[in-house]
Amino acid sequence: MWVSIVLIFILAGIMALGILFKYINPLKTRWYVVLCSFVGWYLAFLSPLLMPLDIVSTFRSEKDFLYINQNVLIVIWWIIYILQFGLCYLIFPIVQTYSIVGDFTFIRKLIRSIKRNVIFYGTLIMLLIIFFILFWFFKGDELITSGQEYFGFALTLSNAWGLILAIGLMGNGYIMYIYDTIRTFTNKLELRKNICDVGLCNIRMTESKKVLEEQIKVIKGYDEIINEEDPLRPYVNKCVNDIKRYYNEKYETSPSNKVKNNYTELAISNEKLQDSLRKIIRDEKLYEKTITKTKQLFLIENETDIPELIQEIPKIKYYYYKYGRWFTNIFKTLLILIFWIFIIQPELTMIGKLKTINPTINITSSLLNNDLSGWVGVETLIILSLMIFFAFSSFINIEMISFFRITKHQLSDSYSIIFAGNYLSRVGPALAMNFIHMINFTSNQYSNIQTQTAFQIVNKGMEKVPFFGRNSFNDTFPMCIFCIMVLSALFIGIDYRKVFNFVVGLLNYIFSCVDGIGIDEIIYTSENESYKKGVLLIKKRLLDDSKNLPESESKRNYRKSVMSIHWRVNKNGYNELRGNEEELV
Repeated sequence: MWVSIVLIFILAGIMALGILFKYINPLKTRWYVVLCSFVGWYLAFLSPLLMPLDIVSTFRSEKDFLYINQNVLIVIWWIIYILQFGLCYLIFPIVQTYSIVGDFTFIRKLIRSIKRNVIFYGTLIMLLIIFFILFWFFKGDELITSGQEYFGFALTLSNAWGLILAIGLMGNGYIMYIYDTIRTFTNKLELRKNICDVGLCNIRMTESKKVLEEQIKVIKGYDEIINEEDPLRPYVNKCVNDIKRYYNEKYETSPSNKVKNNYTELAISNEKLQDSLRKIIRDEKLYEKTITKTKQLFLIENETDIPELIQEIPKIKYYYYKYGRWFTNIFKTLLILIFWIFIIQPELTMIGKLKTINPTINITSSLLNNDLSGWVGVETLIILSLMIFFAFSSFINIEMISFFRITKHQLSDSYSIIFAGNYLSRVGPALAMNFIHMINFTSNQYSNIQTQTAFQIVNKGMEKVPFFGRNSFNDTFPMCIFCIMVLSALFIGIDYRKVFNFVVGLLNYIFSCVDGIGIDEIIYTSENESYKKGVLLIKKRLLDDSKNLPESESKRNYRKSVMSIHWRVNKNGYNELRGNEEELV
């Protein structure tokens, strides 16, 4: 029993550490950021790994290697839920904002980080009020039958947000994965996508630099009016050093703004300064990474023109873009089909007579009837792994989290790192619950089930909650995930960023009474504008790369190919790369 538990805990730790070292450098990141992100990611992986053992233990004897005592599992699930509740609603939000606020001492940073969470807690309270109105309206007389269920009811209710998050991420992730696969199916399609990304990165970088220039003027104003004896002088020196580390010449030549000798205003200015520096560093890395990839794709598409530049492309990337992409496309297509057959279709057929065509229920029933509960555990692990993949891929790429962008071996900042651990930790238990409902794991469906799993026992409070209990869940979840998928498909053609910016602006206005809080709006740029800018930038970079090459026929052909790239929108409204016969931009 203990061996299987230890192995699960070790495996979850290895997976969390793997992501930790893939996306951040733990040795160069503040210890509390590393700790919080590790715990968050650990909880995210632990639940889906524990669920298969929980199901298998329902059927196996105590002598079996995979068997875990149900009482032990109940304790583990309670620990997971309590940890998740405490971290996600009390610890993570404060630590997130603590890592980015502009104050200079521990106490003042802590106070301002609490203030910065007014929007989070205010929105949470509003949602709770709305939910309890619905709860009071729909609840039955026997909703809570005993006093001991109150604690479980409250705890599982608080984790309902994770279930909502899982629905949104999984549905959106599936549609966006299909869309991204189509956009990168060939080198030419991916070249078009990357040219658009080059323009978008440049536009954002330009906007970030404008904001930074204003903050440099403000900090220089403090530098001029605060003398060496002033208690604020060490704080000003820190701001000045942070600027000079990256933009010394810009600071020396910049004019100054008029400012007041005030700590609060200095702290808010420092926060804006640090935010601007983070964004510029992030945007510069993304810009160079994207333009390098775009150059490589263009050279491969035109390798017969100038083979000298092909030598600069790493061999692995060259062979991947040239030949390996088709194997990747086959794998992605199979993944999309498998996810539809064994997850999306079962989600949409978990109610009424539709259960007879639910492939996952049929497979699970067949395995259990043939006393193959071990294979049910394997099935559970595979399906939950697919759910995790699409939910997580949706989360880490969603543009509404404008500061959350993954670059090579680094997330953009400490806030993003903890933010990832915070929200991903909520998804794991929610996906486990979704799977239990999806296969309709009850004694009515499977005659040889003598008891519930430990996970179901812990979540019995939620089974009686309107919209989240078994009866209402099975009716509403298919409709919700279908609506999310439809909306995600519509948002491909309808720019959701305008809606997001409107909601953000409204929240910022409501909570504007609190100093130094707010949510960043997304820099809105149309695809056409980004594409046009990207074409001009990539043409310039490609032409610059060929300047030092000797004059030859291949060089002239190469430059003709570069000059043939330009921006145009065809009659269907899509961006195109046109040839020499078209008018150049």
